Amino acid sequence: MENQTAVPSTSKPNTRVKVVLKVTEGPEIGKIFEFTTTNNFLAGRSLHAHLRLDPKADPYISRNHFFLEIWPPRCRITDLGSTNGTFVNDERVTQKELSSGDIIKIGKTTIFFDIVQNTEPEPSQLICAICRRNVIDEVAGQNTEDLKYVVYICNRCKAKEDLERTLAMSRATGQYNCSVCQTDVSDLAIMDGRAEELKEVAKYLCPTCSGAMPAAPGDKPSAGPYRFMSKIGSGGMGQVYKAVHQATGRLVALKWIYPHVYKDTAGIKLFELELAVQGRCVSPHLVRFYDQGASPAGYYFASEFLSGGSTESLVVDRYQGGLDPALATGIICQALEGLRDLHRQGFLHLNLKPSNILLDRPLGEKGLTVKISDYGLAVPYGLAGNSTIYKEGEYPGTLLFRPPEQILRPQDVNEVTDVYSMAVCLYYLLTGKYPVAYPSPLDLVQSGEEVTPLRQPLEIVIDDPPIPILQHCPEMLDTLAAVVDKAVSKEIKKRYKSADELRDDLETIMGMESWRL
Repeated sequence: MENQTAVPSTSKPNTRVKVVLKVTEGPEIGKIFEFTTTNNFLAGRSLHAHLRLDPKADPYISRNHFFLEIWPPRCRITDLGSTNGTFVNDERVTQKELSSGDIIKIGKTTIFFDIVQNTEPEPSQLICAICRRNVIDEVAGQNTEDLKYVVYICNRCKAKEDLERTLAMSRATGQYNCSVCQTDVSDLAIMDGRAEELKEVAKYLCPTCSGAMPAAPGDKPSAGPYRFMSKIGSGGMGQVYKAVHQATGRLVALKWIYPHVYKDTAGIKLFELELAVQGRCVSPHLVRFYDQGASPAGYYFASEFLSGGSTESLVVDRYQGGLDPALATGIICQALEGLRDLHRQGFLHLNLKPSNILLDRPLGEKGLTVKISDYGLAVPYGLAGNSTIYKEGEYPGTLLFRPPEQILRPQDVNEVTDVYSMAVCLYYLLTGKYPVAYPSPLDLVQSGEEVTPLRQPLEIVIDDPPIPILQHCPEMLDTLAAVVDKAVSKEIKKRYKSADELRDDLETIMGMESWRL
């Protein structure tokens, strides 16, 4: 897989198929909805519903009845706890992936689901992500369907980057030491020519220290040039291991991708998009991408190894509750710097949550740096409508870090969407709870038993106003509470419009209180 990425600038989607929903029975008979790109669809009595059904005409419809996640040609339907149920081909379902020809029935309404050939024209522009020129001629004869998930770098810009990298290698200086025993490992570190490029972030192990660390148990002793060590996490796309690049001794966090993620072409391309975004974005507060590859067992990619863990673990494991306001605010201020840099480089993250905000070293050590990770949903601005709501296998509480517009109007998301999610992260770090009534991971740990929520998190995000933070933390500074409550408002007009705007207000409070991270 080549780390090459592309941004179609046209509003005309380029997909070979489209998803069609046609209402064939009921009060809204004749309505047709068509989708050629990733989108979401809500049906019910709610004012937010895309298919809004009048309760007087059909009393069997719930406020939020069912929800569709559409990424052509796939489509998943989820019943939102409706009273009278959602039926697919006369079978009541909780969640189901739809097939062409399926019949959806709710109350008096019947909907025909179909996947048909899309005849819309292909894009006439392909904009280089660096120089912003139209370089569509460079891909003449290629299948432009493949460009839907790509961040394209033109040949001229790519050649310039290669030259700059070569010059940087020729200027390489300095000594590189083992991060455990401090032995000089410069001869190893420079083996792949990237030591100078990665000198600010990379950590190394000498052969002795590397060999003393046991290999990870199981059937993954190595992946390409990497040797697995301990498992450090897992998520919707795969498992993450501490590993070492055997030629250079460079420590990495290596993400091993689940086979089901790349079971089809779309899955592989979404994985490649994650790599492309992470590879393009460089900032002191963004996790640095190193490498990608494939072995007979599957795909993997490597990034800088951070030993401090996630801010989620601070809440759930270390403090088992909300963090000190100075600590929580300092962490989020650094993370907002990374978010600002991500936005300036033309990308949206769209999956911000405490488990994706990491510390480069254990809490309490000097020089602590906070970094944003996990670009599995990230997209260039021009492809925002192609992002899913969440990745398969994720904890449903992930949705509670998303604003309503990310669910209802994914094609309209922008930097304000990410700022909201970062604000919910701050709320969570301060309280250990979400801004709405839904059990958090900390609640589940403290209760000692599994809690079954009465409502779907998706419905809560759409409908419920945020709980003022002083209800959870009545002793909190009024100034900080006011900033947090503004930042987690469900109404876009009331929120902060940029990462810098929110960070400025938080840093003002930190300065007044003499808080330091």
